[in-house]
Amino acid sequence: GPAAIGLLVEAGADVADGRALGVAAEYGQLEAVAALLCAKAPVDSVAVEGGGTALFRAAMNGHVDTARLLLEQGAGVESADKDGRCSLFVASRDGHLGVARLLLENKADANTTKQDGVTGLFMASQNGHLEVVRLLLDRKADANLANKRGATSLIQAAQDGHSAVVRLLLEHKAEVNAAMQDGWTGLIAAAQSGRPEGVRLLLD
Repeated sequence: GPAAIGLLVEAGADVADGRALGVAAEYGQLEAVAALLCAKAPVDSVAVEGGGTALFRAAMNGHVDTARLLLEQGAGVESADKDGRCSLFVASRDGHLGVARLLLENKADANTTKQDGVTGLFMASQNGHLEVVRLLLDRKADANLANKRGATSLIQAAQDGHSAVVRLLLEHKAEVNAAMQDGWTGLIAAAQSGRPEGVRLLLD
């Protein structure tokens, strides 16, 4: 706990590599995070090469209060791991609405992509996280951004059978006939995957 952290730091424990801060953030241990920050643990350090910051790890696990504290202490909202995934990306992918909202309130870019062109909106659409999709679209996420294969959020949602997401994307001007490099559209993806409701939505 925090008291033990204080004793260990007084005894010379090193907090500079950020490993303890990252673990505390990952598990949502708010008081431990506060104690480590008080002991001058660097807020944006990355303990594991190529890994994410403490904010990234809090976001991935849906810890809103921990993420808020880290942001208040200057955590970089756009800091990314080696694959280009930022905190908003993982929060969106995993359906953590509260964290996603907090990050956007702190100026996270709703259209940030990782190295393969995939956005948080794409991942939220793929995984059927309707309210996260709604939040991102309300914050001006581009419904027509495509990954390197040409797949858009609409194509992915149609393929995976998330009809409510398909409907919402269409309401936000997602291009119904956008095609991947291999020519597949949302309609073809829905038909191939046996998604009759998606087919109906796209035909309408």
